[in-house]
Amino acid sequence: MYCCNFHQAKQKQINCEHFGHVILPIFLNPLTLPIEVNVLQTCELGQIATMQRFSINVVAFVVCCVVLEIKISHGTPHFKIDVVHKPDNCERVSKYGDQMFVHFVGTKLATGEVFDKSHEDKPYRFQLGTGEVIEGFDEGLVGMCPGEKRKLTVPPHMAYGHKGGHLPQMPGGTLVFDVELVHAEVGPRHPNVFKSMDIDGDKYLTRFEVREYLRSEVKKTEGPPMSEQEQVEIVDSILEMEDIDKDGRISHIEFSGNKHDEF
Repeated sequence: MYCCNFHQAKQKQINCEHFGHVILPIFLNPLTLPIEVNVLQTCELGQIATMQRFSINVVAFVVCCVVLEIKISHGTPHFKIDVVHKPDNCERVSKYGDQMFVHFVGTKLATGEVFDKSHEDKPYRFQLGTGEVIEGFDEGLVGMCPGEKRKLTVPPHMAYGHKGGHLPQMPGGTLVFDVELVHAEVGPRHPNVFKSMDIDGDKYLTRFEVREYLRSEVKKTEGPPMSEQEQVEIVDSILEMEDIDKDGRISHIEFSGNKHDEF
């Protein structure tokens, strides 16, 4: 057991990755670490509590010390790019806007199960940086040489989310992709949609900015203007899909459309 000391207990809590009994202070600074807990007893009054297991996010105040058996859940891995092989000679590296031809194998990090892969005789083709593929591909395959192999560890928010998509090839959770670039060539040009929508340049799209962009696009078509109700419904639909953290704005990271100036 560790002594009921603020700094020691806090340090033990952050570093603990195995089950063990810890006297943990309930202090003013809120914690958001998800932990699995067995409450054994309170040490303020020495009362024995009924043992029960549950998962919590600790947000507590200085009241007393609690004897806990804890295990901090492993967090979601960060986005990671590992270069497995790189050719000695490389005349041109991949850039945003390139048409990419790759071979890949996608596996689930948790189980190692293969959920998708390219055909052996036909590389997978897409345009880099335009939102045609998951963000993990758009960001993880920049600067590659033909013949280069990379291993991408892609967290949920850069893939298909925690729940996944509607197809077996779109699982939830953290995914691992082994990718080989076969060929890259200059692709067709596309406008930077995010930049054209972000009126004040703060890297966030507000409801007003999305609506103004829709109005301008409809005006270009010389079609009939949208009603106020139609505008509200379309903007609501866009925010529902794009505003992942539900703060009422679409960030540059959340935006799934084209957001690069390089092409």
